[in-house]
Amino acid sequence: MATHKQISPPLASESGAATMLAFSPDSQTLAVLTKGAIRLWDMGTDQPIGAALPGGMFAMAFSPDGRTLATDDSDGRVQLWNVGYLTDPLALLCSQIGDSLTPADWTRDVPPGPAYRNVCRSHP
Repeated sequence: MATHKQISPPLASESGAATMLAFSPDSQTLAVLTKGAIRLWDMGTDQPIGAALPGGMFAMAFSPDGRTLATDDSDGRVQLWNVGYLTDPLALLCSQIGDSLTPADWTRDVPPGPAYRNVCRSHP
């Protein structure tokens, strides 16, 4: 039965009104397109993910596996953005920094919330 109940707090955009929205295939990420930027949101925490992508786009869509976001700009150019880190951020971090994640790396690269733990040694 539909309740019409709001399930998430309003997501604040720094770049103006949203002109398009797209959920990733697993519904864990929401892409919000404005005139100024594309902002990705983690729907589990209602927090923005990483830096905003450049704006000026007219359309966007996630690939079926959720690892790529396709955008179309005013010049008719289609751009593909690697957003695969959203599905497995630990694998990306570990592949970039090697076999250990120091507490300083954790503070710099992991969003606030989870306490430090050595994840790279046991991560595939």
